[in-house]
Amino acid sequence: MTKTFMKICIIGSTALKTRMVDTLIGGPSSETPGLGVNFSTKQLEYNDQVYKLILVDSGGDSFFFTTRYKWILKHGGVKPVFYTGAHACIITFDKGVEASFEVVSDWYKGARKSIPDPRIPIVLVGFIGNTEEVTSLEGQKVAEELGMLYYETSPTTQETITPIFLEIVKTAVARGILNKVE
Repeated sequence: MTKTFMKICIIGSTALKTRMVDTLIGGPSSETPGLGVNFSTKQLEYNDQVYKLILVDSGGDSFFFTTRYKWILKHGGVKPVFYTGAHACIITFDKGVEASFEVVSDWYKGARKSIPDPRIPIVLVGFIGNTEEVTSLEGQKVAEELGMLYYETSPTTQETITPIFLEIVKTAVARGILNKVE
C-alpha cells in the first residue's frame, strides 16, 4: 500500500487547537508545553491509501503570533520554517471568545503570505463550547470571504475531528498537491 505524507500547519490564538490534536492522535501530543511549536503524526486511510499526517501545532500566544507576523512582514513574505512544505493549514478560534475570532483574518494573511500556492487549502475551524460569542453564521461568512472551508467541532470529540482532517486530505488529493512515497 502506498503511503503519502501530508504536512498540516495548525495555527490560531486558542490553546484548544492542541487539545484537538491530542484528541485526533489519541493522547497528549507532548508532555510539556511547546516552545512555540509541537509536532505530532496521525495516519488516515482514504481510497485504499494511507496518509501520514504531520501535524505542526504552532504556539498561538500573542508573543508567538506577533513574532511570526513581524518576521513575515520584515522579510517580505519569507516564511517561518514550520510553514515550509505545508500541504494544508488550519486556523482555529474559540466560538466562546470573540477576541480569538477577531484575529482570524490576521492569521489568514500571515498563512497565505507564507503559503502562497492557492491550491493549498486553508481551513477555518471554530471550537464549540459552553458559551457562544461568535455565531456559526459569522464564522461561515468570514471563511467564505477569505476562501476557506469552514467547520465546527468540540476539541475533545473524536467523531467530529477525524472527518475534518479526512476532508482536508480529500481536498489536497483533489487539488493534486500530494506526493506519493512507496
